[in-house]
Amino acid sequence: MKTLATSIFLLLVVAGARPADAAADCMSAANEVARKTGGEVLNVVSSGDGGNAACEITLRIPGRNGKPPRVVTRTIKD
Repeated sequence: MKTLATSIFLLLVVAGARPADAAADCMSAANEVARKTGGEVLNVVSSGDGGNAACEITLRIPGRNGKPPRVVTRTIKD
């Protein structure tokens, strides 16, 4: 099992996909969107490869005028 995990990691590195960097970039983008909207980050998912990277961000946006908060999902392409 350890060998399989190591092989997958090496394959990702050789292919140019760096999951840790992509996740950090997505989290940074999510925090920026949350700051601009006044929302709260609920979930962040990174997908794609270097050329087609995208972040799917789920936020809870506070309600206005007595309305309940709403949950929105946004996709941000890199």
